[in-house]
Amino acid sequence: MSQALLDAEIARWLGAGIAPKLWWRDDDATDVSDALDRLTTMTGDKAVAVLLAVIPARATDRLANHVALYRHLSPCVHGFSHTNHEPSGVKRAELGTARPLDVVLADVAVAHERMQVLFGQHLAPVLV
Repeated sequence: MSQALLDAEIARWLGAGIAPKLWWRDDDATDVSDALDRLTTMTGDKAVAVLLAVIPARATDRLANHVALYRHLSPCVHGFSHTNHEPSGVKRAELGTARPLDVVLADVAVAHERMQVLFGQHLAPVLV
């Protein structure tokens, strides 16, 4: 979405007497990109919270440094490695029912530890 489209949509809501409460999620974040830079700028100007669904196994220190600069970006755990474990013909899922619960929970624990190292106090208590 462009800045102009966002501004126009917010103006429509305000014109209708509706105060928008926006929350955006950026999926599959692993590193800083042009798209994340644009989203950071666009949402920062409007004070819109962004939940970054970060893949812990692929997340970089560069992403952690970027998040530390912008308080409206909230990283959260998005699986561990973004690997599908479901059998063919079943909806793809990393943390689905194809594996024993203790294995899935172990992945979640490792993911959380990795994210805590990267993002510390900025880590949102959310699992996507």
